[in-house]
Amino acid sequence: MGAAGRCGLAVFFLVGADESTGLPPLAFTSLAMLLGAAALALAGALGAVPFEMAADDVPLAGAVVPWWVPVLWLGIIAAGVAYATGVIAARRLQAKLASFVGLTEVLFAVAWAWLLLGELPAIIQLLGGLLILAGVVCIRLDEPSRPRVQPDLTTPAAART
Repeated sequence: MGAAGRCGLAVFFLVGADESTGLPPLAFTSLAMLLGAAALALAGALGAVPFEMAADDVPLAGAVVPWWVPVLWLGIIAAGVAYATGVIAARRLQAKLASFVGLTEVLFAVAWAWLLLGELPAIIQLLGGLLILAGVVCIRLDEPSRPRVQPDLTTPAAART
């Protein structure tokens, strides 16, 4: 399952960064999430992934809410907005750099665990984080610099608008 997940993520960055399809980031994200939900439902139905659900009310931020409130929150905010902004970023950064920048999520998770929970990272985690940062720097150095478009100062400003 891990290899399939890695392949799916690679496809997500490659296809998401491609603007030639004309597919808006929100539409692409919605389609990707729909395919992911279908794959997860199929894996659950086949017994490859344990799947059970309760429909009880749950405590959330000091209140008791129906079960579907946190599900919608996770689906729309935690996943939908995150993936849509990821597609927008991939289109600006290009797939190679965006995929490595996406790995910084792991670094932030370790940092938050350290700060909020007092979980000191192991040496191997620190080395992994340094390798991720080194990869981002290497990719950034490998990219050709984009030529800057200089404004045409010979044309009057009224004619340029």
